Amino acid sequence: MNKNKLIKQQARLLMQGNWVPIIVGWVIVLLTVITVYYLQSILLFAFDQLDGNGNFYDIKSPATLLTVLGSYACIIFLSPLFNGAVRLSANLAQNQRTYTSEMFYYFSGIRLYFKTILFNLIVGWFFLILSRLTDVYTYASKILSANLGDSGLSAEKIAVLIFAAVISAIIDILLYLILVHFQMLVYSIQPERGAFGCTFLLLPFVFKNFGKALSLFLSFIGWFALCFFVVPSMYTVPYFITASANEAKWLLKAEY
Repeated sequence: MNKNKLIKQQARLLMQGNWVPIIVGWVIVLLTVITVYYLQSILLFAFDQLDGNGNFYDIKSPATLLTVLGSYACIIFLSPLFNGAVRLSANLAQNQRTYTSEMFYYFSGIRLYFKTILFNLIVGWFFLILSRLTDVYTYASKILSANLGDSGLSAEKIAVLIFAAVISAIIDILLYLILVHFQMLVYSIQPERGAFGCTFLLLPFVFKNFGKALSLFLSFIGWFALCFFVVPSMYTVPYFITASANEAKWLLKAEY
């Protein structure tokens, strides 16, 4: 049995009997994001800042800026919930048991809470900035003055835009594995390392084990394809995170 099959088999065994807290955890994350999004939309409609298609009348208006910035602030201050969802899988990998209460672990102390927010800002901003800078699809769209879904596009433009979208997706996956993947897992397994210890100082570990992370990710491609449907994603995401946490645990033990 190869390494990926063994890690995935161990993950499935760990998840047996622990499905309820893991699913509840990710449902909480999903509902939080949806709630913030719809509250933003409701406020923007209430302030008459959106048209019927959901486009801004004036993105620079004070009402729009305050509402959007308020939504981002809510996501930032509630972001430790996402770390909590990852921690559910980290606990499984370490202790073979987890509890829904672990979702709120990073809210248990002021210092831990703000350290987690700092960690999320570092990880999130680096990923966001680099993904925007390397967004091949956006560049192609501007050059061609076209987007996929526009009517009357030539076959050549469609082919170029599809190719650019695929390249952008591949780049985003690679950036995720370099800037987010191990960082989130290690912070969940060993939060005592701190925000910088799980980001900048972790990069040698990340690059050393990048190939292993990519290999495990690719072994889940079939599962990720099922995420087009909502229900399978509630199995695939916890399964992948648990398998990844299990892999990170063994890599950390071998490294340190």
